[in-house]
Amino acid sequence: VDTSYSDGLIIQTKNLTWVTDGMIRNALITAGVTKAKVIAASPFKVSGTAALTGILKGFEKSNNGSELSEEKKEAANEELMVTGKLSDKIGQDDATNLMNEIKTEIIKEKPDSQNELEETVKDVINDYKYDLSNTDIEQINNVMAKINSLDINYNDIKNYLSDIADSLKDKIDSDAIKGFFSKIADFFKGIWDSIVNFFS
Repeated sequence: VDTSYSDGLIIQTKNLTWVTDGMIRNALITAGVTKAKVIAASPFKVSGTAALTGILKGFEKSNNGSELSEEKKEAANEELMVTGKLSDKIGQDDATNLMNEIKTEIIKEKPDSQNELEETVKDVINDYKYDLSNTDIEQINNVMAKINSLDINYNDIKNYLSDIADSLKDKIDSDAIKGFFSKIADFFKGIWDSIVNFFS
């Protein structure tokens, strides 16, 4: 962790299979780290679930770092785990983007009650039309309640949250395009198979 870097967050990962640089960036913002250069790497393939703990310790012990509250570290770790679990269902980039958008709304709106928080979470999920289970939504609600209790100032981090959304936009758009063309290919393959079956 290089905390002398003063122009946002640069995250580089190598051989992490379950945790992505976007997930780490999102969690670091929650923990209160917005300016650092981070390398999270392994000599062989690992899930990367322990990476955030090491990064946060490295930040606290670095020259320009500072001690982070246990509440922030706990919320950041839980956010990373929930995002990872969602990625198994909807993909890593989509999961990171969804959590970033929900977090942005929660920090911006600062819901006064759990019901209001859950409505905000539900509205964002509905916008994306993801088919998530009640357990998925409950886990998102729980981590967002922790993030809401941190009283993070939206104006302090809005640019960092926006950077995450922008960095993921091209990846998500290209995945959507790939999925669209894949469906078209499947459609024509189905027609061709029907023709072949008819003549045979």
